[in-house]
Amino acid sequence: YMPFELNKEFWQINHLPNLKSRKNILFIGNDGNREYQKVVKIAERLKDFNFIFITQNINERDINSDNIKLIGGHWNKSDLTDRDIIEYYDSSYICIIPIKNSLQPSGQSVALQAMSMGVPVIISDTEGFWDRNNLKNDKNIFLVKNFGTEDWFKKIIDLTNDKEILSKNSYESQKVVREFYDKDILINRLNELVNS
Repeated sequence: YMPFELNKEFWQINHLPNLKSRKNILFIGNDGNREYQKVVKIAERLKDFNFIFITQNINERDINSDNIKLIGGHWNKSDLTDRDIIEYYDSSYICIIPIKNSLQPSGQSVALQAMSMGVPVIISDTEGFWDRNNLKNDKNIFLVKNFGTEDWFKKIIDLTNDKEILSKNSYESQKVVREFYDKDILINRLNELVNS
């Protein structure tokens, strides 16, 4: 098993992230393990926060709040380019990934893209969380251990009010992606397998 890797040269910003100037909370993805109803409830309850949802799995009719911007997007359709998605990451100070509890890993690509862009990630602490060795709660990622919406509300509000913790996490998340999740690591591992 080799973990998901990404092209960190592409998924990066050319400046230090200024989380104070970023205004949005981002949710992105179409994975069947995402908790779509929960993310809508979170955003509708936190009406003072701006949310951007990039997904095909939430309908406009399911949204009853004007603090949510819904953008249809799917990785194998051309609604948005990866460059467009970079702009959304770069406008966001948190990326949230509520996931159903499952042994199946989920949320890796979005989490690593966000982290590479210096966007702190809040993700469900599922049984299938893919890397407990390198990803550390409250250091380079934020894990929500319980699956109730109250835990999500509290985590988002606490982090929004503590820009210092967000800035440290932003730095640490970029660092861990550079060290452990670059595509060159995957290429080298594949070459070792082929050559053995």
